[in-house]
Amino acid sequence: MKDMYLYYPLLASVYSFSVKGYETFFLPHRKKKKRGIEMKRIVQQSVVSAFVIGLVVWIASLLVPFSYIDWSFFIGLGLSVIFFLFNSSGGPTSKGVNYAAALSVFQRQEEEELKTDVGGVFFGSVLYTLVSFITMIFVYF
Repeated sequence: MKDMYLYYPLLASVYSFSVKGYETFFLPHRKKKKRGIEMKRIVQQSVVSAFVIGLVVWIASLLVPFSYIDWSFFIGLGLSVIFFLFNSSGGPTSKGVNYAAALSVFQRQEEEELKTDVGGVFFGSVLYTLVSFITMIFVYF
């Protein structure tokens, strides 16, 4: 099995399949991710989190005197931005912090690219924002 890796370039040129396909074909002990099940879980989390956000904002509108229709879009937009910023690394925020750190120690810092790892809650807040925006348009126009 170990000798197979020595002949990979030859095998790849003859059979012309990708590295990922090669590993999956010759190494059956590695399991493939079940994308359908994971996507279904993310969709379920999105719908549930959008419902929970809507319920929390509605209860807050009953407790604090503000109109649900007027503020639901802006609250959803703010939550979407907050969830995006807390689930990302790199980008302009990290550049500013790295710049301040580089000035204090007189050393150049490496810059990171913007990477996000958003999940069902972020997509739920975006879904809530879109639904509240469409509702706001229908109510006022």
